[in-house]
Amino acid sequence: MAGRDDLLSLVATDPAAAHARALALLGDETGEAAVPALRAAGLAAKELGRLAEGLELLRRALEIAEASPDGAYAAARVRMSLVGLLSADGDVAGALAHAAQAEGVLRGTDAARLAANTACALARAGRLTEAQDAAARALPVLVVATIRRF
Repeated sequence: MAGRDDLLSLVATDPAAAHARALALLGDETGEAAVPALRAAGLAAKELGRLAEGLELLRRALEIAEASPDGAYAAARVRMSLVGLLSADGDVAGALAHAAQAEGVLRGTDAARLAANTACALARAGRLTEAQDAAARALPVLVVATIRRF
């Protein structure tokens, strides 16, 4: 699990390396085990300016997670990621629909990350008061999580 978290962290610092590593992992993973690699590859593709590829990878990850008997949490994490990519693609309604489906499933820092992504989608929709409220919920949790990492 720590390796998967490292892969997601790598997306922010070296998306090309994260993308390559995630795709390499896909050769070894099947079923629900492929979901974290697909998610990382999708997020990295977005950072590399390949939004359509990122959306395709995340949709594959969501399909696999939803088909798994124990995939509800993994599906919610993928939906959290889809919120950001769909917002960037201009599909704010789709982003907010995925956010609503993931809300209540995610816990802790994942719930805060969803709130942060939702805040961005709400802001793009012009719903600034709701965006500010979502960001206010997310920020304290994410600050503490960041401090604990270092």
